Amino acid sequence: MVGCIFIWLGTNAEEFFVPQMETIVQTLKLSQNVAGVTFLALANSAPDLVGSMITINAGNANMALGQLVGMAPCFGLQKQGQI
Repeated sequence: MVGCIFIWLGTNAEEFFVPQMETIVQTLKLSQNVAGVTFLALANSAPDLVGSMITINAGNANMALGQLVGMAPCFGLQKQGQI
């Protein structure tokens, strides 16, 4: 089951993500490494940003600020531990 998920993920990335990244790299004249790191980081943080925006629109700005400030060190330490 897990193998099927990884195959599905790789196929989707190859068909949808890679061609778009190549277009962005050519249009902005970036190196592939810089574009990959930048846009992958943006895609990784997009759900947190959308969640915070929804929370702010609901009138809970303090909760949104706590989410952003609280999760940044958590993710940073987690990634440093993985490296």
